[in-house]
Amino acid sequence: MFVNRAYRGLAAFTLVVTVFGSAAARAADPPDVRGLLATPVSFRPDSAEKLASSGVDLLAACTFSHAASEAEWHAIRGCHLHFKFDPPHEVTFVTMTRPAKIEVAEMVITFPLSAGRVWVRSGDDYLWFAKWPCQQGRLENSIQLLLKEAIPDR
Repeated sequence: MFVNRAYRGLAAFTLVVTVFGSAAARAADPPDVRGLLATPVSFRPDSAEKLASSGVDLLAACTFSHAASEAEWHAIRGCHLHFKFDPPHEVTFVTMTRPAKIEVAEMVITFPLSAGRVWVRSGDDYLWFAKWPCQQGRLENSIQLLLKEAIPDR
């Protein structure tokens, strides 16, 4: 498959984003961002906040959702971003028929973004989302640009 060959060099890339709290009392707590981009990496707090915001924006823009299983969730491999929200983050999205809200405890965005999915764990439920509008890459570009701010761990 062409996509697999094109992104083979990124196969070891994993990025974990943990976002702690959205309440005003905890607003000063920056998200903990760690990852692996051929070497372990982390992000400055301001970059982590922007990355989490861009990820939630991407989820909110999705127009298709489908139920998934816990086994599918744990089988996610390859290039991806992994967000953990404590407490869960409420996101409103519009499916093909109506707006809906979901409490997002964890979210995984798979790469490449042009063919990726947004996976969500909400309590004991698992779903995946797709079909966000391109809009000249506005949603995708903000995430890709922030990946350049990765700092290798020592």
